Amino acid sequence: MEQAMNKPSAPSHPIYLYFLILLFLSSAHTTADAIDQAPSIGPNITFHFRPEGNFFGDPIPYYHDGVHHVYYLGKHKKPNGKWGGLEWAHLASRDLVNWKQLPAAITPDENEPFIATGSIVEKDGLFHAFYCTAIKKENTKETDRAICVATSRDLVTWTKSSKSPLILLHSDVPKDVYDTTQVWRDPHVFWNPETDQWWMAVAAMEQTHGEYGPAGAVAYATSSNLSNWTVKREPMLLDRDSRAGECPDIFQFGNGWAMIMYAHTSWIRLADSPLGPWRRPKNDSPNGIHFNAGKTDYDGKRTIWQAYLETLKSDYDGHSYGGVMALPRELYLDETGHPAVRLVPEIVKACNKDATSGLGSKAFTSLLKSPVRANAKSITLEPKVGHHALAHWKEAPKDFFLSADVTVAEGSLFTLYFRSDEKIEDSYILRIDPVNSEVSFRHWVKWNRNSPMDARSLEIPTDRSFKLHVMVHGDVFEAFIDDRIAISSRMQIAKGSLAISARDGTIELKHLKITHWAD
Repeated sequence: MEQAMNKPSAPSHPIYLYFLILLFLSSAHTTADAIDQAPSIGPNITFHFRPEGNFFGDPIPYYHDGVHHVYYLGKHKKPNGKWGGLEWAHLASRDLVNWKQLPAAITPDENEPFIATGSIVEKDGLFHAFYCTAIKKENTKETDRAICVATSRDLVTWTKSSKSPLILLHSDVPKDVYDTTQVWRDPHVFWNPETDQWWMAVAAMEQTHGEYGPAGAVAYATSSNLSNWTVKREPMLLDRDSRAGECPDIFQFGNGWAMIMYAHTSWIRLADSPLGPWRRPKNDSPNGIHFNAGKTDYDGKRTIWQAYLETLKSDYDGHSYGGVMALPRELYLDETGHPAVRLVPEIVKACNKDATSGLGSKAFTSLLKSPVRANAKSITLEPKVGHHALAHWKEAPKDFFLSADVTVAEGSLFTLYFRSDEKIEDSYILRIDPVNSEVSFRHWVKWNRNSPMDARSLEIPTDRSFKLHVMVHGDVFEAFIDDRIAISSRMQIAKGSLAISARDGTIELKHLKITHWAD
């Protein structure tokens, strides 16, 4: 179902329709050309982009005219070479693999010291970018949080609107409902066909008058014209386990609606209507804890989920804002009606350069006389119950993409070891455990008993094969399991070998490919 982003035009007079068609065709042509004609500010990039300044923050995806745009929070470089406040940097791609670095879309100035997260909608050929900033209060040095807007005809060149600010925190937001000393940001604007209005979801905090700690909320405002907004007293959603309902993203999904919100990770809620209630589905956080500030675009067939992967200074480090661009993935509803994610096929197709020198699965050798069978396209480990089998590739490349159809026997345990030492005592491991319905990722050091760096619940099939995609790239690890969940993390070990382990039953990897991608 296509997302309802734009208000339908009511007038039907032939002359009006004629000029509207001309306007649409002109806008589409300009938008398509503008991406190609705009200068590049750096080389085209592919996976896990980290811009100059080493900061890739909240993404703001938008799809139009065959192009995926990812605006993201980046550091603004001043003319003197020093770093300033946040800006909306800009990437564009037609295939979700190769991204063009475009000039910054919206930048800070003396009146707006930073440009924070927001959203884009289109109305009558004009694109509107809503964002959060701080503006100076009159006759004082103090600032007030504000939601502002910029407009564009081509998605490349943006002009800040004289209609800004649209909403001021201290004058337009009810203080008895929301804590106006804290959070009011991340505006997400969408068309609500049920009320025939534009709605703006906003990250906020509930007013608790000191009776409870930080209590997250998703507030909302309404408008008939994208310029005049009224903040509603009743929040769309309360989440008192989070500090704020950050980076809300609301869109039509399946036969209903979805809300994505960032609270320690990006999770999803479902509803029959934007009015709610917003229910928590099974697999409500299918990407794991390091997939941050996720937001979506819609290309007419798929909902594409973008995010950043946080920087970890150590394996079990806490969250550090900003990082690298995560691999784009499709968000969909599985056969049971629950949210699921899968790697977009464009990336699988792009990873097509064999990394095994033609050996395929034969690159692996058996350790300790383990029962291992391998040919060019598959590898099978066949330990008995109570036994263990290992296959090792000592010369595995530092970076690679692994793809396979995996079959696990009932009662078995499947482990992949990445960046391992020769004795497989120190490595990162992806463990798939059908018995306990768990997928986990951790740094494994001999008898290390640390908790996983991330773990996801997943009912792992033993009556059929499942897809496994893994990318190891620099210090980034991303895995997609059964086209349902993903795990992303960072690694401190720079290089090492690759190993496969099976315990208590047979593990088979069919159509195993270990490849590179074109830089």
